Amino acid sequence: MTDYDEIRTCCSGGDVCRVCWDFMTVAIKVVHKTLTDDFGFKNLLWVYSGRRGVHCWVCDERARKMPSEGRRAIVSFLEVIKGGENAGRKTNLPKSLHPSLRRAYEVLVPHFRKTVVEGMQVLSVRDHWTKLLALVPDEDVRKRLDQQWSTRERSNESRWEDLVSELNSKKKSLYNVERDIIFQYTYPRLDSNVSIGLNHLLKAPFCVHPKTGKVCVPMDPDRCEEFDPMDVPTLESVLNDEGTSKRIGVERFCKVFLRGVGEEVRRGLKERNILEF
Repeated sequence: MTDYDEIRTCCSGGDVCRVCWDFMTVAIKVVHKTLTDDFGFKNLLWVYSGRRGVHCWVCDERARKMPSEGRRAIVSFLEVIKGGENAGRKTNLPKSLHPSLRRAYEVLVPHFRKTVVEGMQVLSVRDHWTKLLALVPDEDVRKRLDQQWSTRERSNESRWEDLVSELNSKKKSLYNVERDIIFQYTYPRLDSNVSIGLNHLLKAPFCVHPKTGKVCVPMDPDRCEEFDPMDVPTLESVLNDEGTSKRIGVERFCKVFLRGVGEEVRRGLKERNILEF
């Protein structure tokens, strides 16, 4: 979540709320679909970090044995947001998007309006809207909207429509600017070092975050919008029997994840004639 601090207006650092947590929902939807549809991975386990993010364990055999070069290639395929905190434009997308990014864009659009425009209220005050307008390459458009928004009371939704209307002009310099803004504000931020390094520490499911005391529970990617980081069991609640095995995701971990990994291992052993049954 700290990678979204220049966008978030509700929280910062390790703090999260139900509004900004939607960025993690977007990340799960986009990354899970790419890993399963584009790369064919099947045994994926999403785990809440216990504080400010999510981890995805990809446990197919070919993923576990993949060298760093292969892992780096997958990360490069997924990465769109590049540049540090002081960088202005963080996307460099082609005119025509790869099918994977077109699919991701369909996820981003409704979440952008819900979380960024309405939730973060990024067009409510000048300090925030000037950052967004800085991504528009036309100075006349930037000045016109800045003046208009500074002198007229408008809702965030109306101001976004003002910008979209300007961007839908026939100027070539404004082609795909709306799309690129949406990508920059909502596309997942990846931890490349964790994904590429084979010796990097990972958050194991059911461990406890040392600062929050929350259990790192497995998550269902198909129901990720229902996940509430505010309602995650803590070590204390589990010890007091307030958190059931269902609440901490034991059933999903065993039946969905372990069974899938086990079946893949059994198939591999049978194919290599190591198992006789």
